[in-house]
Amino acid sequence: MPLREVIDRILFRFFTIIERIRIATGQSVWADFKLETEVFWEAFPDDNCGDSKTTPRLEAIGRDDGHQGSERVQYFLRRDYERRGVGNFYFGLGDRSKILKSYHELYPGRIGEIRGLADDLCAHVIPIFGKRFAFGRSVPWLHDPLTKREWPLRYWALIDTKSSLTAGGVKWLWELNRQQFLITLSKAYFLTRDEGYAEEACSLIRDWIHTNRPLFGPNWSSALECSVRLICWIWTLHFIRGAEIIGSTLLRDIYSSIYLQARYVESHLSTHSAANNHLIAEGASLAMVAICLPWFRSSDRWRRKGIGILTQQIHRNILRDGVFAEQSTHYGSFVVDFYLMVLLLLKGNGGDVPELWCNRLRRAGEFLASVMDVQGHVPNIGDNDDGRAILLCESPEFNPYQSILSTLSVIFDNVDFRTSGKFFDEKTFWLLGLKGMKRFKDLGNAGASDESIVFKDGGYCVLRDQQSVLTFDCGPLGYGDHAAHGHADALSITLSVEGRPLLIDPGMPCYGENPVLRNHFRGTAAHNAIRIDRENQSTIGDVFLWLKKAEARMEKSAFTTAYDYVSGAHDGYGELGVFHRRQVVAVKGNPFLGYWVVIDELTGNGRHFIELYWHFCAEGHVELQDDGIGILRVSEMVLTVAPVKCMGLKPTVYLGNSRPFQGWISPSYGTMLKSPVLCYRGRAELPFQWTTVLVATHETAPDMASLRRVLGNAGEQIGDIFDGNDLWEPN
Repeated sequence: MPLREVIDRILFRFFTIIERIRIATGQSVWADFKLETEVFWEAFPDDNCGDSKTTPRLEAIGRDDGHQGSERVQYFLRRDYERRGVGNFYFGLGDRSKILKSYHELYPGRIGEIRGLADDLCAHVIPIFGKRFAFGRSVPWLHDPLTKREWPLRYWALIDTKSSLTAGGVKWLWELNRQQFLITLSKAYFLTRDEGYAEEACSLIRDWIHTNRPLFGPNWSSALECSVRLICWIWTLHFIRGAEIIGSTLLRDIYSSIYLQARYVESHLSTHSAANNHLIAEGASLAMVAICLPWFRSSDRWRRKGIGILTQQIHRNILRDGVFAEQSTHYGSFVVDFYLMVLLLLKGNGGDVPELWCNRLRRAGEFLASVMDVQGHVPNIGDNDDGRAILLCESPEFNPYQSILSTLSVIFDNVDFRTSGKFFDEKTFWLLGLKGMKRFKDLGNAGASDESIVFKDGGYCVLRDQQSVLTFDCGPLGYGDHAAHGHADALSITLSVEGRPLLIDPGMPCYGENPVLRNHFRGTAAHNAIRIDRENQSTIGDVFLWLKKAEARMEKSAFTTAYDYVSGAHDGYGELGVFHRRQVVAVKGNPFLGYWVVIDELTGNGRHFIELYWHFCAEGHVELQDDGIGILRVSEMVLTVAPVKCMGLKPTVYLGNSRPFQGWISPSYGTMLKSPVLCYRGRAELPFQWTTVLVATHETAPDMASLRRVLGNAGEQIGDIFDGNDLWEPN
C-alpha cells in the first residue's frame, strides 16, 4: 500500500474518533441538526411572501428565535418547492399534457406496466437484482434481504461492511437502501396523478429517515450509497411536485436529510483505490444537490467541489480514446450517466460545461458504438453489478448502452450515435424531454460502421464488418493499484455475428456474498483465453484487490481489403517462465458469414499444463467431433471451432459442471445459467503453438475442404504470419 494511502487511513481513523466524541457530547451538528441554520435566506426574495394575511412577514420572524425560525424555514421551503420545484430540471411539469401524449405514442401500454409495478411497491414487494422480495407491512432498512442478517444501528465507522464476508457482505442491503424504486412510484404519480403513489413514496422516505439515524448504521457507511440515494430523492421530489402529501414538515425533514447526507459525502469522499466510479458518483451528487437546491449555505462550495471532482476524474476514468479505465463496460456506462445528468443540469441552469467533458464523453460514445453489434449487444467486459446512476426505465429490455448513445446523439448532433442508439428510450426521454425527442427524430440514420479500429490507450482492437464484431483485449488489468473491477482476461476475445453473441464473457454473479464464486468469474478460466498450470494470469488478493498483475500490450495491427490483423502479448506467466502471444486474423472475401484465425504462441522452457477456453452463449448447444472440432449451434447460426493440427491438447465440453466449476454464465447480477464451454487441455513442451479457425455460417457447418481452401488462400496473402497450405494438414 502506498505511503500516502497509509497516512490518509491513519488520519481518517483519527477524525472518526473526534467525530464520535463530538456526537457523544452534543457538540456536533449531527447531534441536533437545525435546517434553518444552514439556509441561505437571501435566496428567497420578499415577493415570495404571497398573501400577508396568511403568511408571516420576513421582518416578523427572527432568524435565530427557535420555534419561529423553524416556522419560517418551513414556510419558505414549501413556497420555493411549489414555485420552483428542484430548479430548471430535465423536463418541465408545465408540459405534462404534451409529455403524456408523446409518452403514450412512444411507449404504448407502458403506463399500465408502471402502475402495476407501483402497486407492488405500495404492497412493499420490491425488486432487488431481479429478485422480488415481499417485506410485509414495513420495509426493514437494516435487514439484509438475501442473508436475513440484521445489521446493527451503531456508529458507522464501527461497522465492518468490507470484510464481513462470512455474513454475505452488504451489497444487497445497500441496493435496497438506494431506494431507486422511488422513481417508479413517483413516475406513476406523475403519469396518473394517483395520490396513493406519491403518498407511498413520501412514506418510504420518511420511514428511512426515521430508521437511519444520521451517521449510524450500515446505510451511512458509504458515500457512494448516499450519493445514489440523494440523486434518487431529487428526481422523486421533481416527479411528485404538486402532490397533496407534500407538506411543510415533510419537506423540512427531507431537505434536512439531503443536507446531512450531502455533508457526509463531502467529508467522506472516496480516495486512492476507491477514487473510481465511487468518487465520480459523489462529485455528481454534490453538484446536483447544489444546482437543484441552491439555498443551502454550502451549495456554492458543493457545486465547485462536485464539478471540480468530475473535471479532475474524467480524464482518469475515460481515457483519450474513450475506453473506460476500469476495464469494465458496465462501470463505464455507470460513470457516463453521472456525467450526463450533471452536464444537462448545468446546461439547463446557465452553467458552463467543461470542454474536456464533451471531448471524453464523445470518445466514450465512439468506443461503445464500436464494440456494439447490430442488435445493441456490448461485450460484458470486467465486473458488472447491474447498478444504475438513476433508474428511469424499469423494462427488462432496457439497454443502458444504447440509451447512452441515444442521449449522446442529441447532445452532440451525432447521427452515428443515433444509428447505434436506434431508439428514443424512456431514460433518454426523461433526460432530454420533448425538444430532445424532436432533435433525435430529425437526426435520421446512417449506415452501421464496418471499420475495424484500435483503441491504443485502452488496449482494445475491434475487428468489424457488416455482419460481425470481434473484440480483442490487450488492455491493462484494471484501474489503479487495486484494479478492483478488472478481470484476468488478457488477450481474451468476444465475437458476435449478425447481432448474436457467440463467444462471450460470462459476467459476474456476486461480489462479497461469495468470494470463491467471484474469484472463478474474474479468473482466466472464465474467459476466452489460455491458462497455464491452473494459475490465473494475475494473482487475486481480496474481493476487490489484485496483487501481481499481468502486463498486456498490443503489438501490431493492420487493416487491408483482404484481411484485418492484430497481435498482442502478456507476461502474466512470467514467473513460470512462460510468455503468451496471440494473433487474430479476420479473413475477408470468404464464402461464410465470417472466418477468423487465432494463433496462440507460448514461448519458454519446460513442460506445462495448458488450457485453452472458449465460452459460448447460454442458448447454444455444442457438439464435439472426433477430430477435435467443436460445433456451436444456436437458432439458425453455427460457429465452427476448428483446431489446426490438433496435437497435444484434448477437447472437453463443460455445461453446468460443479467439479471443476465450469460451464456457467451470469446474465445479470445474482443469477447464473448453464452455458457451454469448450476447453482444449493437456501437457505440452514449450515452445508451443496452437492455431484455431473460427467460422460462422447459417444452419450447417462447413466441410473441411472449404475450411482448408480459405486458410490456404489467407496464408498466401499473409505469408509473414503463417503458411496456410503448410499449416493445416489432413489428419
